[in-house]
Parts: sequence; structure tokens; C-alpha cells
Amino acid sequence: MDFIDHLADFDRFGRADILFAKDKAIGAPLISLHAVPDLPKKVQEHLYFVRFEDLIEQPTACMSHIYAWLGLAPFAINPNQLALGVQESDSHYHMKYLHKQARQISKPKRHDIAPRIQAQIESACAWYYQLYYPSAKPSP
Repeated sequence: MDFIDHLADFDRFGRADILFAKDKAIGAPLISLHAVPDLPKKVQEHLYFVRFEDLIEQPTACMSHIYAWLGLAPFAINPNQLALGVQESDSHYHMKYLHKQARQISKPKRHDIAPRIQAQIESACAWYYQLYYPSAKPSP
């Protein structure tokens, strides 16, 4: 059995290496993020970045900042009582894992990454960690 990304035959390091390639699921967005400083200032002024961890840990504050940045009136969300939308078919989008809706925001389980792979990621993407996680220390 294989996944839509055809990575079942690779070991963990091989899968990570492929996913971080410039045209793959993780590599392509990273290249776009890395190119943001090269964009004209007028374009950069129209971009707003939110770290996933901040959105999960401080959803009300993050959404307040987003509304303010957009110039919208304040709107308080209740992260413990979210409205559910229509459930879509995951197979239509060729998703590897099912996505589920929840009535409240909860922190996802940590995905364990082998130390060797984590070190390689942090080394290859040091600019990312410096920009978005400046106070974090690299993994041993």
C-alpha cells in the first residue's frame, strides 16, 4: 500500500529528504517563505504571518491581531465553542490523512522526529528557525 505522495518505499530520512525538496509539500512553501524578504515592500505590507503554535495556544489573541491588521471591527471568538461546517470528502482532495472538525481548539499530538532528521532540518532551514523561533535553541 502506498500514499498519494508515493513515499511508502522510503525510510524516514528518505521521506523527509523528498518532502523538503523544492517542489514538494514542505519544500515549496519554505522556498516561498524564504523569498518574502526579496519581495517589494508594498507586497510585503500585504502579508501577515501567524505561527501555528500561536494560533493553537492563543487563538483569541491571534484572531484579534488578524482582525485589527485587516482593519476589521473586533470580533471575539470562543475557541471552546466553534461552529462546524459541512464535512467535505477527503478522497476528493487526495488527502493522506482524514481531517476532522472539532467544536474546540486543541493542541495536536507531537509528532516524533528522529534526532538525526531534526538536526538536518534545523541545519538546512536555519534561516526559518532564526526568523520564526529566534529564542529557541537548536536540537542537540
